[in-house]
Amino acid sequence: VSVPGWLGTSLAGQFTSQGLQLINEGSTGSRAAQQRAAWANIPILNEWKRKFPDQDPLVVHQALWGVRLLEPAGGLYVWNEKFATMESSVYGHVGEPKDGTSGVAPLTGIGKVQAGVTFEPNGLRARAVIERGASMR
Repeated sequence: VSVPGWLGTSLAGQFTSQGLQLINEGSTGSRAAQQRAAWANIPILNEWKRKFPDQDPLVVHQALWGVRLLEPAGGLYVWNEKFATMESSVYGHVGEPKDGTSGVAPLTGIGKVQAGVTFEPNGLRARAVIERGASMR
C-alpha cells in the first residue's frame, strides 16, 4: 500500500531544503575535489595561452582535442592578468584561491525533493519531483 504523497511503494524518500542543506554543508570533500578538478585544467590552458596568445585557450583546446573543458562548479575560466595565469571564476588558482561554492552546485536552490521506486514484474519504475525555492513543510 502506497502512503499518500510517496512516489514509490518499494522505496521512497523526501528531503526538504533543510535536509539538503545538511548534505551541502557536509560536502567539504566535494568542494575540495571540485577545486582540484578546476585547478587541474589550468596548466594546459596556460600552455595554450602561451603558444597561442591571441586565441581563447578553451577554444584552442576544443579544436585540438574535441573536448571543451568545463569549470566543475559551473563558473568560467578567465585570464588573471596580475598572476599571468588562467583561473577559475569560482575557485581562483593555486596562487590566489577563492572559497568556491558552498556545497554541491546542483543541490543549491532546491526546496524539496520527493523520490520513489516501485519494483514491477518486468523491471522497476522510478519517479522524482524536485521543487525549487523554499521548502514546503
